[in-house]
Amino acid sequence: MSSDERREPIGPQLLQRLLESGRMATPDQVGPIVAAALEPVGARDVAVLLTDYSQRRLLPLPPAEPRPREIDASDAGEAFRLMRPCVRPLQGRQRVCLPLLDGVERLGALELTLPDDVPLDASRMLLLVSFASAVAELVTTKGQYGDSLARAARDRPMSLAAEVQWQALPPLTFATDGVVVAGSVEPSYQVGGDSFDYAADGRRVRFAVLDAMGHGLQASLLSTTAVAAYRNARRGPQPGLPDVVRHMDAAVREAFPGGQYVTAVVADLDLGSGRLDWVLAGHPAPLVLHHGRVERSLEVEPHPPLGLLHLDGADELRVGTTALAPGDCVLAYTDGVVEGRDPDGRFFGVERLVAALTESAAAGLPVPETLRQVMLRVLAHQAGRVQDDATQLLVEWRSGRERQLSPV
Repeated sequence: MSSDERREPIGPQLLQRLLESGRMATPDQVGPIVAAALEPVGARDVAVLLTDYSQRRLLPLPPAEPRPREIDASDAGEAFRLMRPCVRPLQGRQRVCLPLLDGVERLGALELTLPDDVPLDASRMLLLVSFASAVAELVTTKGQYGDSLARAARDRPMSLAAEVQWQALPPLTFATDGVVVAGSVEPSYQVGGDSFDYAADGRRVRFAVLDAMGHGLQASLLSTTAVAAYRNARRGPQPGLPDVVRHMDAAVREAFPGGQYVTAVVADLDLGSGRLDWVLAGHPAPLVLHHGRVERSLEVEPHPPLGLLHLDGADELRVGTTALAPGDCVLAYTDGVVEGRDPDGRFFGVERLVAALTESAAAGLPVPETLRQVMLRVLAHQAGRVQDDATQLLVEWRSGRERQLSPV
């Protein structure tokens, strides 16, 4: 009797094997543990694939064959892009690709083949999706204890400045009922001064996009200081928006007293009412899009950048206030997004940015994939290489697209 004939049915024991084996595992053992857990159900060619930092390719963990999958040209890439399972017939077997999601954060994909007589009805597919979710949690947890997984997700060297920035960034995607937040940064392996941050607590989402002066490590240290001050203020006893901005300004000025600065947009969104408050500190005004069209920009008289405000407790900050409508999207970005030039010297510009965002959203893509496609357009305009750091943060309120982020 062949091993396939003796295989066990797909059932809850999959998760049990993974959890038992993973409890005491080191990061480099993730790939073998996943393959061993799936072997009794007849799975072969198991590959745990992690997205590289630029989200162009999926890179396999050992012991899988070291063959990258292109995100825009593979079944595993389809599972990653659309955040749902992909099943294809394959010479007497069936290839199954499942998104690896830590919550709604896209880590990569799980690829395997199963005998073609294994029925993949809704209940079995749900078990496989749950197994893939457990794999994602294993990757996230074990990644804190070693460098194997971070190293495996890189297809080129990373600068020290970028290393600092990636350690400070939150997950690229967050969603809860009524809101989706997605961010992107480029150049992913060389980013210096750009960053973003957000926090969701109760019925409130706070977010900021920052751009530090200069390039390289010094710019990275500037922006990470501003992000740390942002978090420190949010977690303090008086986390109102004006107090948060004052705290950030004072921190940058104290740490970098030589006139260095960070531009920023700092905002608070009330998830219940849609009220949005924001402060501009030398930063481009975010855009509000409704049904794919720019409805307005969030203009308010800007302050100087952080580090140059020199405010004391009695000074008033100019805070903009608006009411979002259901389905509105707020797009905050740094100037590197719109000021990138093509070989003929033409700026990418706000019009191209909005067109790229609208077309990707109209295609029905999940929010994080929408933003990834926009960044691909930004890169293509500049012949594949950005001339300055380019960062975007998209916040969608009551668009309903958070439902696309669940693979079942």
